[in-house]
Amino acid sequence: MRTNLPVTGREVSVRENANILSTTNLKGQITYANTDFIEICGYSEAELLGQPHNLIRHPDMPPAAYADMWSTLQAGRPWMGLVKNRCKNGDHYWIDAYAMPISRDGKVVEYQSVRTKAQPEQIRAAEALYARAGTPGGLAQGRWRPGFQARVALCAGLGSLFAAGATALLAGLTVPLALLAGAAGGFAAALLSLLALAPLRALRSQARRIGHNPLSQLIYTGRSDELGEIAFALRMLEAEAGAVVGRIADSSRQISEHAHELADALQESTASAASQQQQTDLVATAIDQMVASVREVAASTQRTAQAAALADDDAASGRGMVGETGTSIARLAGEIQRAAEVIQLLEGHSQDISRMLEVIRSIAEQTNLLALNAAIEAARAGEQATAYLQRLLANDVARLKTPGRALYSAMLNERGGVVDDLIVYLTEWGYRLVVNAATRDKDLAWMQAQAAGFAVELRERPELAMLAIQGPHARERTMELVSQGCATLIEQLKPFQGLAEGDWFIGRTGYTGEDGLEIILPAEQAPDFLSELVGAGIPPIGLGARDTLRREAGLNLYGQDMDEDVSPLAANMGWTIAWEPAERDFVGRQVLEQQKLRDDLPRLVGLVLEERGVLRAHQVVRVAGLGDGEITSGSFSPTLGKSIALARVPAATGERAEVEIRGKWYPVRVVQPTFVRHGKVLV
Repeated sequence: MRTNLPVTGREVSVRENANILSTTNLKGQITYANTDFIEICGYSEAELLGQPHNLIRHPDMPPAAYADMWSTLQAGRPWMGLVKNRCKNGDHYWIDAYAMPISRDGKVVEYQSVRTKAQPEQIRAAEALYARAGTPGGLAQGRWRPGFQARVALCAGLGSLFAAGATALLAGLTVPLALLAGAAGGFAAALLSLLALAPLRALRSQARRIGHNPLSQLIYTGRSDELGEIAFALRMLEAEAGAVVGRIADSSRQISEHAHELADALQESTASAASQQQQTDLVATAIDQMVASVREVAASTQRTAQAAALADDDAASGRGMVGETGTSIARLAGEIQRAAEVIQLLEGHSQDISRMLEVIRSIAEQTNLLALNAAIEAARAGEQATAYLQRLLANDVARLKTPGRALYSAMLNERGGVVDDLIVYLTEWGYRLVVNAATRDKDLAWMQAQAAGFAVELRERPELAMLAIQGPHARERTMELVSQGCATLIEQLKPFQGLAEGDWFIGRTGYTGEDGLEIILPAEQAPDFLSELVGAGIPPIGLGARDTLRREAGLNLYGQDMDEDVSPLAANMGWTIAWEPAERDFVGRQVLEQQKLRDDLPRLVGLVLEERGVLRAHQVVRVAGLGDGEITSGSFSPTLGKSIALARVPAATGERAEVEIRGKWYPVRVVQPTFVRHGKVLV
């Protein structure tokens, strides 16, 4: 038997609603594994398919259990039992397994296994029973124990024996006669009990036809008698129904995913469709012209036939009409050529759309992402730099105790609206502010206006560039391409920290919601470093992909989810406001303090569309009994395989709402805005 090592002894908990499903061919090789199976076992789909199912067998499982399972399946009957499986890393998990043969046209073609979460009492019983398999005597039952029928007959016989004997003695019979009478009464009572239990024996026989597995029976029911067999058979019937439902649910999920992908691909291609519409109009025009030419050819042909029937004196006109027909055919050939060219162009556009969808999907699954940014503002430290930033920002830079630490904050106007969101680094010489590239002119003007009365120096750094490398493996991949000093700094860098190495400044804020690096370097060095990154297989991505990733992480997009007219309290940014110390009078504080007292301030939530369609900005959100809200930003989520959005809705909104899409209302699920974190779906 195959022995899979190592084992860690750590148990992985199976989700309550897990539907772990796989199929194997008749040789026991895995032919299908659903997402729940892949998630719990730790193997990828490629590592599972084609491999023997004992790849996940745990050494603690007794060979007798697997031998019983395969012999039962090969006999054409289902099998049920508690199974301890091994994960790829050596951890283990317990599942309640139901395996059954799948037949087509009367012939078994594969085996299907559906597993659910095992209950703690079942696991304890299985561990104790399986542990006995490795001891002398193994799973042998030991001394004989009477079954339920035998115990009932024995109890009835003994009771009747004592009753009949006592009655005989009281009637004056001698002891031998009393004993004889008691024995006769006991035997009769036992016999009558056995006759009365005949339906139970029939029920046991029927239960054995459904399933007969003494080992699993003892685990599930705690009994080894007839009642245990019946209870086990009922449990198998229940499991069989659950397995069928589980397979249907898994198939429905696959169909739904494919349908959503198709529908969302069509939705995402709306912009390209406008261009294609123009090409389609060209095709339609060409076809109209082609039809007209065909009609003209047909008319010419008819006239030619009529002319051929005329006398010789009409032959000249007939030859002229034939010439006209030739001209029409030549013109028709030209129109057909034009139509072919337009159709070929349309085919190219369709391939472009497919590639667009594939790019978005691949970006969501990339382990390394490259984005570009710019617009770095630096606040040189004057004696009043800290006081100036405490006035300028809603968050408090006094929280930055050591150089290198970073802080995320909103910069507000007097109305409490968000001028921009930015990151502040405390450096050895003062503070460095990184703002949105698209709003840098506006931001710098606002900063300079607020600097009046403070002894500070503000300086834009256009001679610097910024590259952001995002993804789970961004750090290790970047370390392979930079100097030893930078690699050492990256290895030691903590989240939300930024440090200098020479003329490079490296931060680790992960602004797409994924772990990553933001490297500020001289602009003249940026093109060469960018080429090295791309050459190492780290592809560049655009703003659309960046926005999709930030939306999945629940991070606001400036200009959509927040702007100068939106309070941070209505943009899920309350956590970025430092209310203490109370005497710190940052810009917009008085307005925000008044808003805190209101119970009707809208809030920013996440929406998940369970049906087909795509959520877009400015679509109306209807909340029953509370009023309407509006989607601030939305798109298809490649990670969830569904459409998601951020929306500003009434404060008391619950877990359900509706969104209007092209005149029709669709139900949506209201969730916390963080949809995905570190590659894991949270909603």
